Amino acid sequence: MLVPKGALAVVACASTDATRYTLNGVYLERRNGHSRAVATDGRRLMEATWKTLDPAESPEGYKGDHRGKSWRAIVPTSAVVSAVKAVPKKPRLPIMGNVWVQETAKPEDGLTVTSGDIGDCHAVTTQAVDGHFPDVDQVTAIDKRCKPFRVCVNAVYLKEMCAAIEKMGTEHVIIEGYDGLKPLHLYASSLQTGLRVHSLLMPAHMDDSACWWRQSPEKAETKPEPVPEDETPSPETVAEHADAGIRNETDEPVAATEGSK
Repeated sequence: MLVPKGALAVVACASTDATRYTLNGVYLERRNGHSRAVATDGRRLMEATWKTLDPAESPEGYKGDHRGKSWRAIVPTSAVVSAVKAVPKKPRLPIMGNVWVQETAKPEDGLTVTSGDIGDCHAVTTQAVDGHFPDVDQVTAIDKRCKPFRVCVNAVYLKEMCAAIEKMGTEHVIIEGYDGLKPLHLYASSLQTGLRVHSLLMPAHMDDSACWWRQSPEKAETKPEPVPEDETPSPETVAEHADAGIRNETDEPVAATEGSK
């Protein structure tokens, strides 16, 4: 199985608890022409999906991987991390930007994880984690009885804000939102330092690519339906908010950080 390097970033969510050994790695699965990589520690889960390379388009040496319609294995965290580090930043061939996990009939008996560039190949032989990974489809299923709240934010801004809050002495953040046009409110407090934080994060423009993940792999082949304008902030609207300053319902300026209620 050819796995994009970026997809293996899900390893950040893999468990480090030795007693939960089936979660100590990345779950790889190919089914119905689509592949995915999943990792979880029981508190968080991350899944990356991509279209499986057509056997006819596979280069020599990779064709043997398509033995059946489906394949799955749990690759240990150490093997994943080692393989990702060996992927060249500027590969000579596009395909060298992936990690190759050699498929075997019984992954628990051994498999090889390979990465690297032409003339500089890095291969790790390991045993797949023996056990049953949680049912991803069941865990990630959305309860249709609940009305979803959807907002698009800049991932870098969110990461930086959470990192700043962590430095203030707390690891927990309450995120509160109202609709796609108004800012998200982030609340945090620390008993140790006595700090209470209230931060605002303006929504970003949500385009078709941002909505792709809400589709099943089967539907992802077609272009998603455009998001209704009343649910999506336009670039002009976002810019207007940025220029005028973030304001509350009474149109009074709100500080970026202040004591929470």
